[in-house]
Amino acid sequence: MSQPSPSSAPTTLSDADLLRRYEPVLRLTKGEAYFPSDVDRYVAHCSLWVSHANGAEECIIQRGQLTLDALAETRKLEPSAYEFLKFAENVTTLSEVAQRTASHGARTMALQRGFEPGVGRLARVGYLARLADAGISLSMLVRGRVPSATAALAEQLTHEIQSKQQRHVYYGRVVRDGGWICLNYWFFYYYDDWRTGFDGVNDHEADWENLSVFLYETEGGWLEPQWVVFSCHDFTGDDLRRRWDDREQLEIVGDTHPVAYVGAGSHAHYYRPGEYLIESEVPGLQRLEPIGRTTRRLWRKLFGDETANENENTPLFVIPFVEYARGDGLSIGPGQDCEWELAPLDPAPNWLRGFHGMWGLFVRDPVGGENAPAGPMFNRDGQPRFSWFAPLAFAGVDRVPTPPQAFAALAARREAVLARQKELNVLIQAKLAQQQGLGAEMAAVAGLNYMQLETQAGLKRSESLRAELRQLRCERMDNDELIGALDARAEALKAGQLDDPRAHARIVQEPMKIAQLRFGRLAQLWSAASIGLLLIGLAAILILTAGRESIALIAVLVVTFVLVDSLFRRSLAVNATRIAMTLAVITAVLLIINFWWPLLLLVVFGLGLYLAQDNLRDLWAALRRPKKS
Repeated sequence: MSQPSPSSAPTTLSDADLLRRYEPVLRLTKGEAYFPSDVDRYVAHCSLWVSHANGAEECIIQRGQLTLDALAETRKLEPSAYEFLKFAENVTTLSEVAQRTASHGARTMALQRGFEPGVGRLARVGYLARLADAGISLSMLVRGRVPSATAALAEQLTHEIQSKQQRHVYYGRVVRDGGWICLNYWFFYYYDDWRTGFDGVNDHEADWENLSVFLYETEGGWLEPQWVVFSCHDFTGDDLRRRWDDREQLEIVGDTHPVAYVGAGSHAHYYRPGEYLIESEVPGLQRLEPIGRTTRRLWRKLFGDETANENENTPLFVIPFVEYARGDGLSIGPGQDCEWELAPLDPAPNWLRGFHGMWGLFVRDPVGGENAPAGPMFNRDGQPRFSWFAPLAFAGVDRVPTPPQAFAALAARREAVLARQKELNVLIQAKLAQQQGLGAEMAAVAGLNYMQLETQAGLKRSESLRAELRQLRCERMDNDELIGALDARAEALKAGQLDDPRAHARIVQEPMKIAQLRFGRLAQLWSAASIGLLLIGLAAILILTAGRESIALIAVLVVTFVLVDSLFRRSLAVNATRIAMTLAVITAVLLIINFWWPLLLLVVFGLGLYLAQDNLRDLWAALRRPKKS
């Protein structure tokens, strides 16, 4: 029996002991107000509501009377009705809103707890991203949103609850599937104040986040960790997964405890400490992305601008947000500032299975970001949550055999391909015989006029057979290559060769390298005000001028703003060159539009001159060629 590694576990451990052995360490950011806690006291401080299809809201169970058992009770609701909780009851008067926001604003409180914002998020991106951000900010005026004072009320209520007893809870379960053992950890936060506390995307009551560790049983009879999967916003599959031995990405404490750095306010998980630029695509504008990519490629080919290739696949219309996952705040886990309390989810308790509603305020946000989430088992619409019922598929592990299964999987695949090769050989010979027989038949009737229709039909059948044969032969050739690749893979596994630990990932999130801006504070002030000033300038030009004068002034205004921004971002030379190229293209287009007839005549004249010269040169070469005797 092989010796276990320091991170191994015996197969005799109970599920609870396995969860304890590999329980994660969460490192939060200084200024964070909410930590993983229990659902019991949260529900006890909530009221239960129903939002009916007609928009009316009805309180079913008052605050102070709600329990987890009552939450799990089945209630008959009409279609399109939603159940939801209210944690921080809505403020009823404008004066109270103003007082709460001014004296206990989430942003103010975060700063008082030691949060340092750093470089402004808009200073880290260009004009298109700032314009998209402005559009989303304006949309908040008409979208459903959590009131700003709610964050302050939620923080106050959370503090009152936690001051009586600090509880740092994770909810854990163990899933065995496909040879893998998935340790599934769930964390519940009373509130998400990413927007009001840290200039993020949204606020919402309640927050569920999860993290998984995937183990497999070795041939020596030990359990070995292979993958760690962190939940992070809308990322899914391979991009969320890191291999256990990838120490450049994954930090391990005490051989068995993976470290997750938690985003301030959002509670998303990151593998490395730092600040992350999250660029959310603007809903509805994804269809324009192919135009943006085509424009970048065309620009690069025309002008040789290699910088246009750097972000060719980056979405064109995105909203920038900075995620602060510095890890300089409270640390929870084995040997950290606070220890964990395990709440097992095997079997799933009634409150988990029975309540399909939202765990906080439902504000009818059409985008969804300000609505509270549902529980671990369900989405907001009551449908099963993918990360719960299919954790392997959610992490992309369903396509990955465990190391002991890898050889068997390769051998089985090789046998299947060899069997297909035999089938292909038989099919190819049969099709070839048909093709040759048809060719002999067509040669026999070629001179018979009354068989012309049959000849035409034979030609069509011949072409169809030729295409089928080409496809079958291509498949056979591909399979030969595949067999060689499978054999090479098996040899590499026998030799103990490991793949690149991140070969499976399409996007590997890395902390931002913050470029030094010229005139730091002034640059941040400019980035924050530039879009507003640009829109004001455009409006003033359209009001005060008309016709071509307006177009010229708008062009001057846009170029001026781009150059000023370039001065702050140390890219003046590059952008000045791009502006000059753009103006040259525009000038060429205008010349073609205004003088298309003379230009067309000039092109025709030039083509005629070129063709005459080319033909005369060929003729002269032929006349000078010596004659054969």
